[in-house]
Amino acid sequence: MASANFSYAEGYQPSDSEAVIGIEFSRELHEIALSNISRVPQRMKTASEISLLCCDAMEFEVPMSDLVCYFYNPFGPAVLAPIAQRLARHRAKGYRVIVIYLNPEHRHVFETAGGFRVERDAPPLLVLAA
Repeated sequence: MASANFSYAEGYQPSDSEAVIGIEFSRELHEIALSNISRVPQRMKTASEISLLCCDAMEFEVPMSDLVCYFYNPFGPAVLAPIAQRLARHRAKGYRVIVIYLNPEHRHVFETAGGFRVERDAPPLLVLAA
């Protein structure tokens, strides 16, 4: 759900059959992300599709597929809680959900959302699975 450096996820890198979707609320940061992606050589782009969206994460429609979500402490609890609950419901529909949360200041949000288990807790990295 975010443009990111996936090296924190123990070498996770999207395969050529996966899509990467970056979500940014700030128009300025969205433009920077577009510029960054345009400079990556095609041979290094392993995902089948890279999409960058400038939108409110609260309104983003989660794709009907397994998800790896990368968060670099992007929201406070008021925004993160409904997103965590949506991801937990997504798992309840049978999809796998992995959350890579760097600098997890609000980890309690995922702990109280239900359905998430800690896969790796190595500050500043937290990896959760639902």
